[in-house]
Amino acid sequence: RECGGKGCPRCGGKGRMYDSSVQDLTGPIIMKHAEGEDDFFHGMGREDIDARMLGNGRPFVVEIRRPRVRTPDLDKIQHEINASAGGMVEVEGLRKSDRAEMRSLKESTHPKTYRVRVRFQTTVDDGKLNEVVGALAGKPISQLTPSRVAHRRADLERHRTVRKIQVESVEGNEVVFVVEADSGTYIKELMHGDAGRTQPNVAGIVGVPCEVVELDVIEIGDQGG
Repeated sequence: RECGGKGCPRCGGKGRMYDSSVQDLTGPIIMKHAEGEDDFFHGMGREDIDARMLGNGRPFVVEIRRPRVRTPDLDKIQHEINASAGGMVEVEGLRKSDRAEMRSLKESTHPKTYRVRVRFQTTVDDGKLNEVVGALAGKPISQLTPSRVAHRRADLERHRTVRKIQVESVEGNEVVFVVEADSGTYIKELMHGDAGRTQPNVAGIVGVPCEVVELDVIEIGDQGG
């Protein structure tokens, strides 16, 4: 948000770019039961708005300011969140946390595994897809700040490692990749290259432009570490 939540032309005066978030679907319910004055959401990393978080999910902490009820019924809260979220969010294992855990959560970095459906402009032969695996698996990549977020983030160069990549399926000109990469890797840009701002990239290796049509997080590694 360019306006810091105050409202501006870019967000249509709403102070936010999207109508709902995980915080919206969890925080107010927890705050209601705790009879607090405000809620703050702290998650383990972040994803694009159109990416689904699947697998075992992602840890988060909801901080309630000035609660009058310090031992709310967590099972009841969890049930209410899941019943009201319309399938957009599902919470399990809700429990009390503390500031130390909240800090650890915010500072932690974990590799993530993605399932990515990519649509190429033409069909791609198996040989080229094998080149992608050979060129990227276990290899470092360089990423400049993506052009899609350059308006709100500094233009920095980041170095990440693609730990694993494999082709899961091919249907015409659509290919599904499973990618394990360092925390902070821009997966969409790894695929389409962002006009050369990510090197190397899948589209460049194959020699055919592409776009990401589906992006799912299927695992966050070493959550217990």
